[in-house]
Amino acid sequence: WERLDYRVTKIKVIDPYDMDKILIQKGKDMVTLITCHPYRGHGRYRYVVYCIRDHGQKIVEKKNSTIKDTHFKSSEWDIQREKIVHFVGCLFFGAVIIWMFAHVKKNKKGVGE
Repeated sequence: WERLDYRVTKIKVIDPYDMDKILIQKGKDMVTLITCHPYRGHGRYRYVVYCIRDHGQKIVEKKNSTIKDTHFKSSEWDIQREKIVHFVGCLFFGAVIIWMFAHVKKNKKGVGE
């Protein structure tokens, strides 16, 4: 067993039937990661991350094509929305618990008198 390092070289959003975009590329030591896009809602596209094995060599990147430029706002918004929904749900659940404890405490006072 050994550790293999890979470096992201390209990120794309493709149609689910663009099989030629994910085929094995002969002569390249690569890993291709695929997930649904957008993040939520049973994405109708595929988010593809291409990684090439890093042997310590310098990988030549195209001048105007950096990973930072490849930014997908829809996925970012979906992730933020999920965080907000999770936070609101936790607040609601906490409020219900507090209300239940207050209600039980109030009922116990009336029973003992």
